Amino acid sequence: MALATIRQLGLADTDVRVVLGGGVLAARDPLLTGSITERLAAAVPGAVMRIADVPPVAGAALLGLDHVGVPVSAEEHLRAAYPSQAS
Repeated sequence: MALATIRQLGLADTDVRVVLGGGVLAARDPLLTGSITERLAAAVPGAVMRIADVPPVAGAALLGLDHVGVPVSAEEHLRAAYPSQAS
């Protein structure tokens, strides 16, 4: 899906960032992530892939906090609830 979206948006010749998420990818199995990374690099050499280390609801919550105009400290509190699992 990422490749199809990149192509439809005309971003195949750019340094596009690709953020993938979900429980299976969050496990960071080398066989799965390696395959995805290789295929993405072959099709879009400038692509930079990242795996989201927080559930999608965190992004939705941050957007909601922005919408209602809460102080930055509230966003920091939410971010602290999801410590980075990046390796």
